[in-house]
Formats: sequence, C-alpha cells, structure tokens
Amino acid sequence: MKNYKYLLAFILPIVILVSCETMEEPKIEYSPVYPLSGEWFVKFEAETSPGTFEDIYHLGYVKILTYNTAYNSKDTMWIDDLGNTWSFKIKCPINVTARTFGMNDSMVNYDTNYPIKIYIREGIVLQGKGRSISGVVTDSISFLIGFEDDPGTVYRISGHRRTGFIEDEP
Repeated sequence: MKNYKYLLAFILPIVILVSCETMEEPKIEYSPVYPLSGEWFVKFEAETSPGTFEDIYHLGYVKILTYNTAYNSKDTMWIDDLGNTWSFKIKCPINVTARTFGMNDSMVNYDTNYPIKIYIREGIVLQGKGRSISGVVTDSISFLIGFEDDPGTVYRISGHRRTGFIEDEP
C-alpha cells in the first residue's frame, strides 16, 4: 500500500504538469461586424442648438444593441434600441475597417409597431476611447439619428460598450 502512495505522489504532479502545458487557449470567433457589434449603454440627446445636445427626455443611460444580420454579412448590422428610446430597429450599412456606419437615405424602421423612416449619420466606434460608469476603459459609440415623425430634429446617441461589471450597470 505504501508503494501505491509513493507512486501516486510521484505521478500525480507529472500528470497535472503535462495536462496544464498541453491546454490550448480557446479561440474566440467574432461575428464579421465586430468591433461594431455589442451591447452599449448610451445617452439619447436632442440637438437644442447647432452642435449642442441635451438629454431633454431625462432617460439617463439606456441599453442598445448592435449585431450582425442573419446573412452574417460584413457590410450591414442591426441597430436596436430595444424600445428604450424611440423604439427603433434598423439595418445599417457599415465599414468594419474604418469602424464607421450610417446612411444618407432613410430606411424603414423594422419595428412593426412603429414603421417610420429613419436616418443614421456619422456613426463611429472608437476602441478604447470610452469610459464606463465606474471609469473602466472600454469602447465608445456615437451616431446622429433622425426620425420621419420628428422632422428637423437631430438626436445624438453616444455612450460606451457594456463591460459586464455590476458597478457599471445603470
């Protein structure tokens, strides 16, 4: 019995060492629209005078999503406010390399409860240029948006990527 204990004490560390050395790091596969895709905490602000935006609806931070389409194409993504602002869900042309998105022509809102035309301009994601609520460095997002039922008003949606830390949840 003693021999088995000594043998086990000798073999077990070797097995652990070998198994740890052969473990491979998992490869993370991103969608073709990453780094534009993600969960974002943003503020929804209206332009009150040229170049000046204010949170006139007092929404604070709300969550929006950006994600790939069913076709998984690298030139289009969904932008979905989950009903948190104007209730919109729209497919938007993107440039992943430049991390930009937007469209000159209005697109019809896919939210069937609110089928209006929407435009998105000057959309950009900046890696490492955002700060979460607790101050953690993360990505930032910003874009201008306009709605057919509110002509002439420009809104800015801007914020940061969700970190997943509890202290960063609004």
